[in-house]
Amino acid sequence: MTALGLFHEALEADLAVMGVDLLDLYRDGPGLTARKVLALTRALGPDSALATAEREHKSVAKDAHDEAKAREFFKRREANP
Repeated sequence: MTALGLFHEALEADLAVMGVDLLDLYRDGPGLTARKVLALTRALGPDSALATAEREHKSVAKDAHDEAKAREFFKRREANP
């Protein structure tokens, strides 16, 4: 579950607002299941903490990718004046 790995704090906050304790996923008994977490996650709106964290992550990743491409461009340009 990607969301649980990268953005567990945001997901936990969103679920807490719904009255769901993410730790119930790891407790014995008939409590929370991975399927239920996935269903709840898919129902989250664009203003959720999870959606916000994903947007911020994508933005940072894109900036890092663009920066790496620019460095490579200038490196090649210096090597071949």
